[in-house]
Amino acid sequence: MNNGIFILLIAITFVACKSDKKNENINVIESSINTKDSLVLEKTESEKFENNLIDYREIDKRFNEELIVDKFGIQIANDSTLAFIFRLNPSSIESAANNYSFAIKGFHNGNDKLFRGTYNPKVNNIGDAKYIQLWQEMIEIKYFDSLQVYIYEKNNWKGSGSLGEIMIKDILIEDKK
Repeated sequence: MNNGIFILLIAITFVACKSDKKNENINVIESSINTKDSLVLEKTESEKFENNLIDYREIDKRFNEELIVDKFGIQIANDSTLAFIFRLNPSSIESAANNYSFAIKGFHNGNDKLFRGTYNPKVNNIGDAKYIQLWQEMIEIKYFDSLQVYIYEKNNWKGSGSLGEIMIKDILIEDKK
């Protein structure tokens, strides 16, 4: 009988140890899954920047072979200052963008008066992406029916004329608050 009890105790101990080992493995697996999830959920610098833009969207437009815009959005600095943001396609040539001036014509708020702006852009690298930010003081405009964006030879509109154009429609300029 002592042998039977002894064998029973060994069997119970064996099963209990095996169960603890199984729980250890489950904890290790759960820990590695949580670590991978947190790495995937951590946003890049460019994603953080883009999450703060208003009316941010894919547009996939081309001014010319050197300058392609993937996305467009609006960055609000304060009540009267904003920036038109153009995310460049990775194949765009950064130095080419710096060689152009930009002009924007916009129809807004159902108004017949045309918005106009001219800019000498600089390409900004944020994280792994390249952006053109065109800063503008803007009062009382909350919506554009359309924006026509032109590029021309830097500081020489009369000499070069338009070298490329894109159109963006239905732009809502309201903070996400």
